[in-house]
Amino acid sequence: MWNVALSRAHPLARLKSIPLEKLACERLVILSRKSYSEYHRILEHIFAPVSGKPRIAMECDSESSLFLQVEAGRAIALVTTIAKLAAGKRLVYRPLTGTTDTQSVGIARATKGDVTPAGEKFCEILRKLSHGAGKPVEQ
Repeated sequence: MWNVALSRAHPLARLKSIPLEKLACERLVILSRKSYSEYHRILEHIFAPVSGKPRIAMECDSESSLFLQVEAGRAIALVTTIAKLAAGKRLVYRPLTGTTDTQSVGIARATKGDVTPAGEKFCEILRKLSHGAGKPVEQ
């Protein structure tokens, strides 16, 4: 699930979720294309169903600078759930609706190495969750 990061004073912060059509009308702060090319590909895919391109206010070279710009009220941002958890409570986050795009998360581990019992259990849980989501799983 994708989230919209907003300053507490932003008018959309009162909503429980942000429809894609409303997001398309807002000024966005995004991660730089040079360092985060995959983020740009995802943005293009998410915004494809709505007419026009996203209104880019500025590009940032790191997530921390992106969050600072949002906190200052200069724009809003589309962020992953992981980024939301890492940034803490200084911003308001609302789920983005109107899109079926999801985030991919993967793990890497040695195929023939020392994996702790906790590590094996973690991998097992991820495999089960992945199968339940209808995603292919490589082992």
